[in-house]
Amino acid sequence: MGRLDEEAIAQLMRAAITGDREAYRRFFENITPMLDNMLRTMSPSLPSDLREDIVQETLTSIHAKR
Repeated sequence: MGRLDEEAIAQLMRAAITGDREAYRRFFENITPMLDNMLRTMSPSLPSDLREDIVQETLTSIHAKR
């Protein structure tokens, strides 16, 4: 599966908010590597375990606020 653009990610999030479980799964499937890549770019010296923790905490926050 190819990477989705920002609009496609936003559409998945909107669908997930309305209860679409498949959209919710696809949202997280796509946002996880995006967050990881963003952190790698912004903080290349960040240890991988800390980067993984930040990604996990971000995903947990998104899940809690939906």
